[in-house]
Amino acid sequence: MDQYQYRITVNQQQGNILDFFPNEQWQRITEIENQRGIDAKLERRLITDTSIFPLLTDPSGYMRLNNNIIVSPWQTIAEFKEV
Repeated sequence: MDQYQYRITVNQQQGNILDFFPNEQWQRITEIENQRGIDAKLERRLITDTSIFPLLTDPSGYMRLNNNIIVSPWQTIAEFKEV
């Protein structure tokens, strides 16, 4: 049971946590960024079972939801910064 969750942050305003890749939303943000210049970040986190723990070199930041499920820290996968 591996699943990713995603979230988009625009100008320090975090959006909802999504269970699907926000392709259309991120494309729209890309268009707006090209026109106006904004700060935006796309992040993901992994939800998986605890069998991953022995494979991690640094498990800090991982949260255990129950005896079988853990959540990884948020990882930035794309970002725009206004300069």
